[in-house]
Amino acid sequence: MKISLKNPFPQLLLSTALGCALAACQDTQAEVGEVEGEEQVFDIAEDFSLVENPNGAYAYGWKPAVDGAFTLFDTTAEGGGDCQGIVTDWFDGAIGGPPVIAKNFTVDKSCNGIPAGAVNFHPGPNGELAVLRWTSPAAGTATIEGTFLAGDSGALSVFISKDDAVVFTVATTPDDAPFSLTETVEAGTTIDFAVGEGFEFGSTPVDAVITLAP
Repeated sequence: MKISLKNPFPQLLLSTALGCALAACQDTQAEVGEVEGEEQVFDIAEDFSLVENPNGAYAYGWKPAVDGAFTLFDTTAEGGGDCQGIVTDWFDGAIGGPPVIAKNFTVDKSCNGIPAGAVNFHPGPNGELAVLRWTSPAAGTATIEGTFLAGDSGALSVFISKDDAVVFTVATTPDDAPFSLTETVEAGTTIDFAVGEGFEFGSTPVDAVITLAP
């Protein structure tokens, strides 16, 4: 997660450290406080982690249905087959395989329709949806933009839901599915990106950026 605006008044912070007059200190506190209310940008690929889950505003997991219970992934491993050495997966250790959320950490290699640097979703064989959840850290307006990429050759359904209610979906498509949404959110509102209703050749990279404005 990136804060889009840096504090433009470092000299005020320095004067605070050295000891400033009361009026100057009050100005400094006002400027620093304003940073907390600035626009925030979340990029699911740039912010991806294989160390933490949940990872800040993100969580990687699966659901049995779009409005079903969300289960966190708890295990990571290198991808297999054509993606060995290219992709690393998050998955549920109790299941032992797909559904997975993964990332291609290379800068110049692709596999199974997963470009270099992309986050990939692959559903499970028994109807499990691969889900990446974003939880809003504050109230505001969330602009959600990106594309469910065609990926491998399978035809799958893609979903975006807000607090488990679908706000975007494309059914059983083998093609790219671009999206651009604006949603009012509260602190704790969840936005889920999900891929499912298919399995074979089901790799589906997702490019998504959420911009949260106060």
